[in-house]
Amino acid sequence: RRGRTFADFYPLDDPEFQKIVKMISMAEYLRREGGKKGRLPISKMYRPFLTDIRHYCERRAKGPRSCFAMNTHLQSTGVVPEWHGQNNCAIFDQGVMTAAKQERIRTFCGKREQVTYNETLQDAVTIHFKANHKDYRLLNHFYAFLFFTDPKIDNFYKRFVRDFLRYKD
Repeated sequence: RRGRTFADFYPLDDPEFQKIVKMISMAEYLRREGGKKGRLPISKMYRPFLTDIRHYCERRAKGPRSCFAMNTHLQSTGVVPEWHGQNNCAIFDQGVMTAAKQERIRTFCGKREQVTYNETLQDAVTIHFKANHKDYRLLNHFYAFLFFTDPKIDNFYKRFVRDFLRYKD
């Protein structure tokens, strides 16, 4: 078997998970968004590489199936937040920012820098996290990194992760 995917580690094929999260393969994504009518056209330079690796790539700098062309394409066409799991706390907020919300955010973030899920990210066709770069690793527990100011939304995502994103051995 060639390579590993998120599905090797998380139960992404769970029918209940799929009712909530609509997923497509990278091959389908590139066909839709990188094609002639797509919103993120693939440059002529990368088209041959991305056609070859859309189903499977290897994390090697050189070689016919290197993932680096895919990373470069995603970084050049998407929005790339420079978030780090240890240094930042990501804030998701709706509505008016009140003093009570600000205090809860300060308590949650402590000394970490606050980054906000803003309109730029909301409007993006693609958000690409440079997780392969050591300065932007998101290796952290989600509940220590993401903060939803609305307690109902916060609880929804905590339950969602608990119920669906358990690591498979």
